[in-house]
Amino acid sequence: MELQINNTVNFIYNQKMAINKGKQLKFVREYRGFSQSDLSNKIDGLSQSNLSKFEKGFSSVLSDELIEKIMNFLNWPIEFLEKENRDIQLNSRHYLKTKKLSK
Repeated sequence: MELQINNTVNFIYNQKMAINKGKQLKFVREYRGFSQSDLSNKIDGLSQSNLSKFEKGFSSVLSDELIEKIMNFLNWPIEFLEKENRDIQLNSRHYLKTKKLSK
């Protein structure tokens, strides 16, 4: 019984991390001004459908190497995706507008 509970907790934690990474990547992509299609056309091996799945929390669709290529292309530190407590609620366009930032 305890093993089953531990497995369930680990599964839920991993799903939460995958969803957070997807939200964080979406934030960076939008902040840099790319649509999913635009970004997938710029990076070899990245399809728009797999990018969409990753952003929705299906982390297994993109390899670590491909994620690193994406973050390098977007000129953003890969460590940003490792922050588990990030809570990206605002869409990046709203953030840019309210903070008066440029890309």
